[in-house]
Order: sequence, then structure tokens, then C-alpha cells
Amino acid sequence: MLPGMTNHPPFAALVQRQLEAYNARDAGAFAACFSTGVRCQRHPDEPAFLVGRAALHDYYTRERFVHEGLHAQLVHRIELGARVLDAAQSRSTVASSSRRCSRPASSRAASQRRRVQVTDTTWPAPDRAMP
Repeated sequence: MLPGMTNHPPFAALVQRQLEAYNARDAGAFAACFSTGVRCQRHPDEPAFLVGRAALHDYYTRERFVHEGLHAQLVHRIELGARVLDAAQSRSTVASSSRRCSRPASSRAASQRRRVQVTDTTWPAPDRAMP
């Protein structure tokens, strides 16, 4: 262990549960991976466009999990103590005019083609127990 580091809870397990819930399009399980005070930003210089677990749940139910074939494939994972960095590719089937087409979308860009920064620093969330 590096100096200054402490034993952290299994953050990679939480991130894996989040990935599995995303692929199952289970908004409840997905949102449960975040604290009640989660904040999502598209850019660090912009205000949060989502604040709170309920808003995250509603957004993913309405905007993301409606796409058929939505699936994120983990390409690489780096674990750095309390930080887990995932490189993933996301794919979904979307309606385009009168036909359906499959399009790859970077998981960093999501459907809006914008980067989303999620800030969730509470572990464990006060309203849930450790895994």
C-alpha cells in the first residue's frame, strides 16, 4: 500500500454493480449505486444538470434506459484506491426516421454526445449499508 493510502471499501464492486444495472436497464439498481446527494455535470464549469438520486433515476428511466439494445462493454478498468476509472463502449438501437439503426456511442459521451461528470463522494451513502 502506498504511503497516505488507507484500506478502502470495494469500490470496484460498486462500479461493477452500476455497470450491470446499466446493462439491465434497471434504473432503481443503477441509482442505488449513488448517494442521495449525487450531482451530475456535463462539464466542470457548468452547473449540475441532475441533483439527487431521484433525479438520476428519473433521467435514466426517461432518457437512457428507453433505448433497445443499450449495452456498455467494459474495455479496461483501473483501480486506484477510492477511484475506479472505466473505459467502456456503449451501444444502443435508436429509431431513425422510419427505420431502426444501431449506433455505437462512447460511454463518455452518452446519447447527448457530451461528457457527463458524476460527483458522488459519500461512501457508503448514509442511507445504505456497506456491501
